[in-house]
Amino acid sequence: MTTSGDAPDFRRIFEAAPGLYLVLRPTLHIIAVSDAYLHATKTARDAILGRHLFEVFPDNPDDPQASGMRNLRISLERVLADRVPDAMAVQKYDIRLPESEGGGFEERYWSPVNTPVLDADGSVNCIIHRVEDVTDFMRARQHGKEQARLAESLRARAERVEAEIFQRAAEVQEANRRLESANRELSRLYAASKELDELKTRFFSNVSHELRTPLTLILGPVERLLGAGGLDAEQLRSLETIRRNARSLLRHVNDLLDVAKLEAGKMTVRADDVDLGHLTRLTAAYFESLAQERGIAFRVEAPASLWVRTDAEKIQRVLVNLLANAFKFTPDAGQVRLRLACEAGCGSLEVDDSGPGVPPELRDVIFEPFRQAEHASTRRHGGTGLGLAITREFLELLDGTVVVGDSTLGGAAFRVVLPLPPASGPQAEFDIDAVLPSAAAVSVEEYLHPLSHRREHESREAAGTGPRASPLVLVVEDNREMHHFIRDSLPPQLDSIGAFSGREGVETAIASRPDLIISDVMMPDMSGDELVQAIRGIREFDYVPIILLTAKADDELKVRMLRSGVQDFLTKPFLVAELVARVSNQLVMSHARQILQEELASSEADVSTLARDLAERKRALEAALAELRERDAALARLNAELEQRVLERTEQLAAANRDLEIFSYSVSHELRAPVRHLIGFSKLLQDRHSHQLDEEAGSFLRFIAGGARRMNELMDALLALGRASRADLAWGDVDLDELVAEVRAEIEQEATGRRIDWRIGKLARVRADRRLLKVVVGNLLSNAVKYTKNRVVAQIEIGQAASGDAGSHVWIRDNGVGFDPRHAGQLFGVFRRLHSQDEFEGSGLGLATAHRILQKHRGRLWAEARPGEGATFHFSLGETVAATAASPADGTPAPVAPQEGEQRR
Repeated sequence: MTTSGDAPDFRRIFEAAPGLYLVLRPTLHIIAVSDAYLHATKTARDAILGRHLFEVFPDNPDDPQASGMRNLRISLERVLADRVPDAMAVQKYDIRLPESEGGGFEERYWSPVNTPVLDADGSVNCIIHRVEDVTDFMRARQHGKEQARLAESLRARAERVEAEIFQRAAEVQEANRRLESANRELSRLYAASKELDELKTRFFSNVSHELRTPLTLILGPVERLLGAGGLDAEQLRSLETIRRNARSLLRHVNDLLDVAKLEAGKMTVRADDVDLGHLTRLTAAYFESLAQERGIAFRVEAPASLWVRTDAEKIQRVLVNLLANAFKFTPDAGQVRLRLACEAGCGSLEVDDSGPGVPPELRDVIFEPFRQAEHASTRRHGGTGLGLAITREFLELLDGTVVVGDSTLGGAAFRVVLPLPPASGPQAEFDIDAVLPSAAAVSVEEYLHPLSHRREHESREAAGTGPRASPLVLVVEDNREMHHFIRDSLPPQLDSIGAFSGREGVETAIASRPDLIISDVMMPDMSGDELVQAIRGIREFDYVPIILLTAKADDELKVRMLRSGVQDFLTKPFLVAELVARVSNQLVMSHARQILQEELASSEADVSTLARDLAERKRALEAALAELRERDAALARLNAELEQRVLERTEQLAAANRDLEIFSYSVSHELRAPVRHLIGFSKLLQDRHSHQLDEEAGSFLRFIAGGARRMNELMDALLALGRASRADLAWGDVDLDELVAEVRAEIEQEATGRRIDWRIGKLARVRADRRLLKVVVGNLLSNAVKYTKNRVVAQIEIGQAASGDAGSHVWIRDNGVGFDPRHAGQLFGVFRRLHSQDEFEGSGLGLATAHRILQKHRGRLWAEARPGEGATFHFSLGETVAATAASPADGTPAPVAPQEGEQRR
């Protein structure tokens, strides 16, 4: 096989090897075979190389019980997944005889081993499939016709093969068990996912009804009042404001529902004959007045007529969303271009603008629901972040695509590619009302309203730095209608001036020197907190009060702003009376501070002048204080009204909790009855009729009884979790020694036959709710007993360590299976488990219940462990009556020796 100086021919060596070998690619195609394998399987090398393994060696079609190929496929898939050798049990696999030997199949038995060959990166390069022909042995065992002359020579081989059979059969059985468990888990996850989708769809259906009904009852009367006439200018402006904002809210609700329908796959496509050129120009016409108002050059390029068959409503929605997005981000005096073209049944829609464009890292993100590229506190443009997401989903329904890139105009360029089949026949005139809802134009107008930059004339006369007849209030709010609402709500004796961004607010404050500033938090250019920093950086504004408006109750922001110099907060929505009271109080206190400041300044002058003016200043101060008392009284009345509302709401919540508890017990009763029937009748079947059932039926019956028992345990755990969350604490002195002994006695009744070595140290008396603390100890000890079931002797230790404060620290240690410490944070969530149900039964609620009970006691629960080395659970309570154990200096729990006379099992 070699010559002098030549490398050995390994292929020829492999082919001449005495063993039976195949070499397979990861795709299971044959790339090499030994001569011995060809001889044993009666095949030819040229006939099998390059072909798929199961194409060359199929199962015997005449044997309905044949399973050799199925088992071999499972073994090869396991090798590819785990990348380790896999030894199979002995397989019955018949080989096909050549026509020269009569054709058909010959019964044969094989002992296979599949071994992966790995590349340097750990991937599988190929698989070596080795078999041993054990047909003679199996036939000898099956038919009992061993000949005496072969007994001695086969005995050693028989023992080895028999041991291998049992070993590989056990491995196959374990693999099948794991596969069955995985299938059950996949089924459960699929069912849970399907249930979540159904719940989400049902939730959005309810939202549709619950939100659209009150919106309809708002819009209907408002439309009726606007149509009746006879309104003055102020009434007309207020009703128009209500109608615009109600329609805007309705549009957001419709967007949310469209997203829900798209995710649930319930959005349908309607195909009509549409003049797409006319529809494009008609939709673009709604933006022309906006373009003129803002000085934007708006160019539309579309065919005069383009008849296609598509969904006109969704196409118009795509056009509106893309144009609205372009106008939203295009500055005044900018450019927007819309171009429509169609060639060979494929449409191209392009929308370009001269705005800031879209950074490359955000070009995929902006098509996801609720994703926006602007910072939350300083964003210039409103919106929910659904427009582009709905656009992409609609286009996918129509088999189209949308991408964003750089525009030749300097901003963003959105490109839509869409298949457009021709219309079904010639059309004389496009009837848009036949294919679009009657409210389409209104819908487009509602999209355009937030984009308008139209500004009503604002009075910018700023009072000088000298004295003013009335206090001046500066209102900084970027939402036009909210801006006017705040200014109109101020008392008539106050003057007001407005600004529509944080930066403009600072400039206006410097120019007008207001007596009080009201500012929103989320604004373009400069947020509310940045405005406060800029104002407080100017010495002249040290004593000007600032009231911030916020749409969310952010305690961290409030604390930070109070430290930065904000005097008060108002949370949207707010009462007009509350706004007036807070503004008036701040002005009075500011006036008092100014008087005091003037007094301090004048004190540096002549003392005699101070004496003459003191009485008059005192009267002014008393008048200011009297006014402050009046304001405080008004604020007290307002607080009393708010407290009454809170009390009423608390009573409503208490009633709802009582109803929820009644419902929980009712559901528990209704669910427990059928479960008890399942358990009872399953036991009757096992006791009375087990002899009439075959093994498979008996297995099914055991599965039913086990599932009913687990369901009953899960209901008990859920009820315990609910009671722990809602229960009021009955504080008292609890003897932990007595409590642990009681729980241990209950557990030992259920753990009969187990060998448990209890090591219980001296524990302290604590202040706690004894009933709930017993649940905690019971769950932790039951957990230790459960996870030590595989130990011949379970060791469970209980001790106490000083926590370093007035609290108590108890620990429970076992020698069970332990867990990976990286997953310790998952232990105390509801239904969170680190082991499968087959390994250790349980509801996944015990530790979650213990965690909630300890939180109610102002304590905590934590754990530490290593896989295979047991686990230690610690819990602490907020108050201890008498401490009896201490911890070492390093803080680790000190082992406490068992009490004298303590039993060990």
